[in-house]
Amino acid sequence: MTGPGSNTPAKPPAPAGEIDARAADWLAARDRGPWTDVQEAALQGWLAESTYHRVAFLRLEHAWQRIRRLRVHPESPLVLAVPLQEPVVIEASVRRRRWTRLLPQGIAAGLLVALGVGMGLYTMDTAEVPWESGQMHATAVGERAVITLSDGTRITLNTATRVRAEIGEHERRLWLDGGEAYFEVAHDPARPFTIDAGGPHVRVLGTRFTLRREGTSLQAHVVEGRVEVTAPTGASAQLVADDAAETTASAVKVRRESAAQREASMGWLQGKLRLDGMTLDQAAGEFNRYNRRKLRILDRQTGSIQIGGAFDTTNVEGFASLLRTGFGLDVQAGSKEITVGASTQ
Repeated sequence: MTGPGSNTPAKPPAPAGEIDARAADWLAARDRGPWTDVQEAALQGWLAESTYHRVAFLRLEHAWQRIRRLRVHPESPLVLAVPLQEPVVIEASVRRRRWTRLLPQGIAAGLLVALGVGMGLYTMDTAEVPWESGQMHATAVGERAVITLSDGTRITLNTATRVRAEIGEHERRLWLDGGEAYFEVAHDPARPFTIDAGGPHVRVLGTRFTLRREGTSLQAHVVEGRVEVTAPTGASAQLVADDAAETTASAVKVRRESAAQREASMGWLQGKLRLDGMTLDQAAGEFNRYNRRKLRILDRQTGSIQIGGAFDTTNVEGFASLLRTGFGLDVQAGSKEITVGASTQ
């Protein structure tokens, strides 16, 4: 996070994987001991360099402490699911493989499992939903589902999303009534595929892309192929791979996406939220899309604090805990909402 009131979006000083690996190096060194004052000073200097360093270290430290508790309480479901005596093989950077070798096998394996749960290195369960022409499909808050249309098109519905589809002999039409979806459209030149988003509409010229509808505004991210996005007034733009667009009432605004931006926009497919450069107000809005227990930011100064990092979409409690323990904010957890305000200390 940057300081309250900052107007410059936070940027990571290095790729997220490198920051996580460096944070893990610090944790591994401290665990091995002996830990000197010089090492502690060096760690504190690294943490002070960037909010991204601090977020990564706190997140991994939480997982580290969780593994220690699991070793004390071996009846834990995590231990039963993945025995800590056995190595866990996860494709990772050379650097991450190096620090796992420095740890006792049980701790290394357990920490990788905890990181998989805590950092989104897993694929969420997704329900396969049968489809019938004209039928509406919807997901509840926090749910995902995959629909396979009769033409072979696959659609992954994100949280709180509603779609309808009709596959005819001469055309294919889908209505995105709200929410977000990832499309893998089957190629069929004889039957054009169009998507109505309540004003804006899309003509599919390629295969893979995401659409997110909020009211009459539509966001598009193209992974492969081409799509044509049209605003309510008729203004249109063709998008190709790595293009993103957002419609207004009268225009389609197009931009190129970096690899990091594309990863962030597609993160929900793996159950991840990437909050890089977001304010706490914006981060709360993203978490609230996926959780019935809502985050509420109490004041403008707290809401303007910027944050970076990757978090599980449904781990709003863990995110709130990080705000309390890592950044000294006043966090109060109720049954229906979690409020976040300025520190009272």
